[in-house]
Amino acid sequence: MSASDEDEVHSTLEPSPRDIMLEMTTVPRLHNTLELPPPPLTSAVTRSWSDVDPLKLMMTFGVTSFSYSLLGQPIFLIIARQQCCTTRVSAAKVLREVKQSHGFRGLYRGAGAAISGTVLSELVYYFLVEYWKEKLPFQEREWRSFGAGLLADLGSTPVFNPFAVVSQVQMVAGSSYSSEHNYMSAARTTVTLVREQGISCLFRGTLLTLVVAPLTGAWWFVYESFKRLLYGAAPAIGARLSSVVPQSVQRRLPLCCTSTTDNALVNAGVGAAASMVIGLIMNPFYVLRLRLQVGKRIEGVRFPLLHIVRDVLKNEGVRALWKGLGGNLLVGIIGGCSFGFTYEGAKQFSDITQGARSDAAAVAQRQMP
Repeated sequence: MSASDEDEVHSTLEPSPRDIMLEMTTVPRLHNTLELPPPPLTSAVTRSWSDVDPLKLMMTFGVTSFSYSLLGQPIFLIIARQQCCTTRVSAAKVLREVKQSHGFRGLYRGAGAAISGTVLSELVYYFLVEYWKEKLPFQEREWRSFGAGLLADLGSTPVFNPFAVVSQVQMVAGSSYSSEHNYMSAARTTVTLVREQGISCLFRGTLLTLVVAPLTGAWWFVYESFKRLLYGAAPAIGARLSSVVPQSVQRRLPLCCTSTTDNALVNAGVGAAASMVIGLIMNPFYVLRLRLQVGKRIEGVRFPLLHIVRDVLKNEGVRALWKGLGGNLLVGIIGGCSFGFTYEGAKQFSDITQGARSDAAAVAQRQMP
């Protein structure tokens, strides 16, 4: 081949600058053809404040708090009367007395104040918990949860305490266990308490609650630790159960009962376990706080709480600090299960990353040839 032929072949193979510019305008650019990576997968263990719609989450929490407080009011009333009584009394006896004296409606004495206070304070509480669980400068999620629970308790207790005092006075009023109060509406009870004892009576027990606020942080620490542990073991547990449970039953189970990322059964079990552990420790505090809140002002006593502690131990013994434990553990199991189900369910329901993942998958599917 001659030199002239080689030059001719080389010129035909090498594109001209004009051809290069034309190709750049007609062929899609590389960055327009790249598939964007999907958002990271969230789960009950990792889902945080940035992954949810705040308004949707708070509205869901408001509904669940209202429902929990409404359904639990009869149990709360029985526990309050048990803990206020200076002698041992069974829950069945309290229930019979209330139904004989006031009928079924008597079980809902104090419900208005209790439900209002619960919804308002828990909205504050959940906002602070979720926000600070993400923002606190700790590497481990469990310690961020501990700090968030502590801060949430400090912020929500002053909101809830006045409602708690009024509702508990209503719950024990007119019973054989507390002859100091007559039953009145929430508004009249509030006015009477303030007129007789001053506005400070509405905040009785606040300091005691704040002192033990670290136990709320401990509850969140235990909850997150149990949750991480169980979800870490979920694949192995699921594999073992799948070999035992019949296939026909497995096919009928909804996804929320078989998922290894958002499992309603795991969430409920974790909530119940954490509530039982902390409820066992907190029972003496509940007894002392209730006595402090429903009792009249003790004249000439500088530290009413210490006076109540000495009086209880002297006249009723140390076992009095565990009055209502059965009811509290029952509430802990039921409340813990419902909390694990509704709390994690509300966060999953409000998750904005799930929609983003679906959109990303749809876009990728449309771009496929």
